[in-house]
Amino acid sequence: MITDPEVVKFVNEQLHPIAERIRADKVQLKAAFVAWQLKIVDKVPADDKEILEDGRDKEGVTRLSGADLHAFINVLTKYNIVGDEIGIDDIVEKLCVRPLEVR
Repeated sequence: MITDPEVVKFVNEQLHPIAERIRADKVQLKAAFVAWQLKIVDKVPADDKEILEDGRDKEGVTRLSGADLHAFINVLTKYNIVGDEIGIDDIVEKLCVRPLEVR
């Protein structure tokens, strides 16, 4: 049995909260995929000449192109697929101690 107080504290203060954030992020990620496919993808050309005009460049934020947005969605898709392939959801869920809060 693992009873070392340092280990227990680490699990409670580090691992449980990380697992809960991963679980919540996965729910948000799935919702974003649905919104992207149903509402957004057809409005965003996968072209690096098409720039997102959000006014944030005045704040020093890097300007994003349609190609950037498509690339990011592709990375998130791969992240999601790999997570599913290695069974990350089961491992993450086991470490979660609080109910899922969807915002």
